[in-house]
Amino acid sequence: MSLTSYRTAPHCGHAYAADPHHRQAPSTSWWPAVVRDGTIRAAPPIDEGNDMATMKRMSGTDPVEILHLYAQNHAPAPNFMDGGSIHARWEWGNGISRPSDAYIEKFVNRTNDLVDRYRPDLMYFDDTALPFSQISDAGLRIAARYYNANTGWHRGRNEAVINGKILTPEQRRAMVWDIERGQSDQIEPLPWQTCTCLGAWHYDRGIAERHGYKSATTVIRTLADVVSKNGNLLLSVPVRGDGTIDDQEEAIVREIAAWMKVHKEAILGTRPWKVAGEGPA
Repeated sequence: MSLTSYRTAPHCGHAYAADPHHRQAPSTSWWPAVVRDGTIRAAPPIDEGNDMATMKRMSGTDPVEILHLYAQNHAPAPNFMDGGSIHARWEWGNGISRPSDAYIEKFVNRTNDLVDRYRPDLMYFDDTALPFSQISDAGLRIAARYYNANTGWHRGRNEAVINGKILTPEQRRAMVWDIERGQSDQIEPLPWQTCTCLGAWHYDRGIAERHGYKSATTVIRTLADVVSKNGNLLLSVPVRGDGTIDDQEEAIVREIAAWMKVHKEAILGTRPWKVAGEGPA
């Protein structure tokens, strides 16, 4: 989370904020984790968990910690340099390289460590259902431990949220379904979420140079459609290498915030009407 984001956050009118921990270097940790691979160069001393507490104080809202935790140092899948080939291997059965048991347990331990340190309100897994769901009970163990811990933090009431993708009807009763860059075509009986981005998932200078970001109007229309169908919108604002957002992005966020300041009562804490998609809209 950049300082620019901190300055902008108090004015955004958001109901929750998310801090991604996308761990791709084998030894990199965005918080001072106990479980760590010390054989490779250590990461810089960054504690984004405490940064989220700082954001909470500055914004006056209730941000959540988002866990997007991947330690991608297991054996690569076949043809991993071919983008078309690798993205066809979303499912475990499509030739993806199975991680070792040691790798899986390290993931479990790191996730549990984060839960114990920062008590996140929400964890987002960029995965089909729970992590390793087709080859291990690791994801179930993480979820059970997290839900039980959250219940203890809130005097017997479970207020935890776990996001996952491509969920079965049964799984949607235990997790919150996330649709990446997509939306439901109907009112969903259970809460769900759309995640999308102003540009690309990672900062792309070319998008900025050609003024290719989603406009505030596009984001607001998406938000209204999602909320009308019992959903939530998680919007990513990609940061540059130095942790800041560019001027175009900040202007878009501030325009969304100005709209929310006037219309937030029609968005926050609302429930869908009997039908969605009325009229020419």
